[in-house]
Amino acid sequence: MAPLAPWYLGVDWGSVQHHSCLQDATGHVVAECVVPHSHAGLATLIAWLRTHTQDALATVAAAIEVPTGPVVTALRDAGVDVAHINPKQLQRCRERATAAGVKDDRRDAWTLATARRTDAAAFHPVPRDDDPRYVALRELTRLERELLESREQLTQRLRTQLHATQPALLTLVPAADEPWLWTLLTLAPTPAAAARLRPSRIAALLRTHRIRRVEADTVLTALRTPPLPAAPGVVAAHATRLAYLLPQLALLDAQHRDCTRAITQALAALDTPSDDPAGPSDVAILLSCAGAGAKVVSTLLAEWGADLATTPLAALRAYAGVAPVTKASGKHRLVVMRYACNHALRNAMYWWAQRSITLDADARALIPRPRLLLPDAAGAATA
Repeated sequence: MAPLAPWYLGVDWGSVQHHSCLQDATGHVVAECVVPHSHAGLATLIAWLRTHTQDALATVAAAIEVPTGPVVTALRDAGVDVAHINPKQLQRCRERATAAGVKDDRRDAWTLATARRTDAAAFHPVPRDDDPRYVALRELTRLERELLESREQLTQRLRTQLHATQPALLTLVPAADEPWLWTLLTLAPTPAAAARLRPSRIAALLRTHRIRRVEADTVLTALRTPPLPAAPGVVAAHATRLAYLLPQLALLDAQHRDCTRAITQALAALDTPSDDPAGPSDVAILLSCAGAGAKVVSTLLAEWGADLATTPLAALRAYAGVAPVTKASGKHRLVVMRYACNHALRNAMYWWAQRSITLDADARALIPRPRLLLPDAAGAATA
């Protein structure tokens, strides 16, 4: 068993300032510190820590609620062992110290240091991002999700607008999420502009976007369908809103496609030979699995890091939300989905499973077959 670290540091981070509490191996509070959220403030925190630990930062075990951020980076760069804890677990530790529900930044820093000393198993070590390729992949995958969410929000606004004014266009694209429809609305934002649009122009637009399921005559019929009754000025207001909304959609769509290409390039940069010259890389192994595409693999590597191959399966299942939570008491036993997890990893695992059961017979065999209840001669249902 590894010897206990002689110093325990609890850091309650904030948007304006950070509270820190330093304890020794017996739990005695050695010193407390409050620094602003700035470069000078974090430098002061490291200098304060060096002073009270006699420059033995490698023996400091720090506790914090978040696994990323400038505070974590500053402590790790100084050689401090940093671990993070779920805020809900920290709340339980706080309630263990007081039953009155007292909470403040100073007490939270003390609670973090005490919990790191007494309940080290509840903390998760913060991995060191020595490889900048994983940092770049993590930022790209998170940016791709943000762009996708923003585009979905604007698409819903456009669909609501069309549903209130020109519902016939939604028969062409029910979700209003295809770029060719955005281009069409740019050319014909009002019924008057749609009436002047020629069939040859619509046919050229469909060819440019490679749309074959819809004919130009069908599009023209939808455009020239009488709009819903509207008060004076509503048509002009609708055109004004489209003039602002459609360029935003086009920009987000272009940025999302660029980000997707950048993720593919980042994966290719990680697809390097393994330690065994004859063995494939981690990227190649993951991509060879049934149902694991570039998006799933990039999310797995970005959210977990380079230690994915050496991580215990139980830890990965819990962090990804795949392992269920069992609640049992007496005669009652309930198994529910795990919510305290990395939601990006959980979504990646979900879509990986969905694709694998359609492509792989072994994965499909793991799905329990539904039981068909048939009535017997007496009328009772039997399996």
